[in-house]
Amino acid sequence: LTVGGDLKGNVQTKGKGLNIGGDVSGSLTINDGGDAYINSVSGTVRNLANGNGSTSVVGNVSGTVETNGGNTIFGGTNTGTVKANGSGTVINQPVSVPFDPAAAAANAVNTLGQFSNQLAGTDFNSNYTITGGKVTFNATPNTDGLAVFNINDGESFFTSVNEFAFNIGSATSILFNVFDDALSGYDISVNFLANSAVDLADILLWNFTDADSLHITSQFGGSILALGTDVVTHGNIEGTLAAKTLNQNAEIHSQPSGFVPPSAVPVPAAAFLFAPALLGFLGLRRKANTVKASV
Repeated sequence: LTVGGDLKGNVQTKGKGLNIGGDVSGSLTINDGGDAYINSVSGTVRNLANGNGSTSVVGNVSGTVETNGGNTIFGGTNTGTVKANGSGTVINQPVSVPFDPAAAAANAVNTLGQFSNQLAGTDFNSNYTITGGKVTFNATPNTDGLAVFNINDGESFFTSVNEFAFNIGSATSILFNVFDDALSGYDISVNFLANSAVDLADILLWNFTDADSLHITSQFGGSILALGTDVVTHGNIEGTLAAKTLNQNAEIHSQPSGFVPPSAVPVPAAAFLFAPALLGFLGLRRKANTVKASV
């Protein structure tokens, strides 16, 4: 988990390691251990390292930092509580971070923003029908297996429909470019029929080009690219989310992705910054150690 600024609220991570450029003012639990780097702590941090990792605070601790099975290191002043349980020790010494998380997050936003714009220029080749509130997406993929849908007047579209069905045919990747005439708020409460939110999550990519806000209130299938968007979730997302901000009240289930971008769209040069799931929907197959998250 890489956060350029502050981390607020009740946050739990699955996956080793994190780097937070600001203050942790809420409650952070690191379930799978790994090395954690944090600028300052006014809330609570608990790292379940279990012999695999340590917790390092660059600056001051006014809250609580506890590492189970690893060292706790802080470079500033401790006016709170600092613990290292098990075989770990508490150490007061200067801390250096492996990379600047704010720069990494900014680079990720810039790179994915360019990628989103390029995807938005891809010609559509597939169409959908609406019967009542049910949308049926009929994929007619190109020779590379890519089906592209354009959804115009996106705010009105998501307000008027409540069910999604998919005829994917031979499609192996499906791109939805969602447009509107102006920055718009989307309230999304859609039932993905026949368990398609999970079963198709690895091949669906939703590119929200103009959304000012997304409010997701039911299970949503596929990765979401919404770089200029404030996202609120009250339903699980089956896939990866890249957004401006996130107010998270449900789970995000990172899915192994098979989405391959159009051949005319180059893979972003800075893709090494992104998580394996995000690498997947960029069409890559290399490993990464860093997740870009907007919190």
